[in-house]
Amino acid sequence: GAAPPGASPRRTKYTRARVGPVRVRDFGYDGGPGGPAGRQLAKLLARSRAATIKGKRVVELNADSGILGLTCAKLGAEHVAFVSADVDLTRVHRIECGVNGVYATTSAICCDWLRHIPQLVADQRWDVIVAADVLTTPYQAGLFADALDAFAAAASPCVRALVAVLVVSPDRDLDAHARKELTDRGWACAALAPHAEDAEPPPARGLRVAMYEITRDPLGGGGA
Repeated sequence: GAAPPGASPRRTKYTRARVGPVRVRDFGYDGGPGGPAGRQLAKLLARSRAATIKGKRVVELNADSGILGLTCAKLGAEHVAFVSADVDLTRVHRIECGVNGVYATTSAICCDWLRHIPQLVADQRWDVIVAADVLTTPYQAGLFADALDAFAAAASPCVRALVAVLVVSPDRDLDAHARKELTDRGWACAALAPHAEDAEPPPARGLRVAMYEITRDPLGGGGA
């Protein structure tokens, strides 16, 4: 996975740590294996979202450690695609799928999801999107809304996204401008809470993890 800010050079030595049903690379960074946001969402998926994932076609956008996609594959997804703009990470994803015994039901795609969603979803059906650290600014929220619109047009309005982000203020919900960008496009954004047994201490530097389920709003403002 990518090094956190200020960590240079990128570490190459790692062990593997178990998070829920999967094993992921642990480079010893303070954020822990899979990163705080990805790890918390992976735990939530494993504990309470198996029915959402089983038999579905899932894409992990902005895949880094692959912890979300690996968890979905272990939960019985029909197929999981790991999408990253880093060609080295796509190779890592294939290795980690083999380590976790899900090689046959997964694939890795090297593309910039922020710009190449039309190619990604062409003639494909994706039911569930999972992602960590993709809603950090209103601009990125707009691009994510573009992605949701493209997935919904290629599959069905029933497509849903489960995302996790690091939030700067302990009391701050998803940035109001980012939420407005999504709701104006016809997407409902509901906060998710971790199970008490999965709760972790807040990450360093006053951050906290926030998780959301994003679905097409049946009363929705905009959208495709």
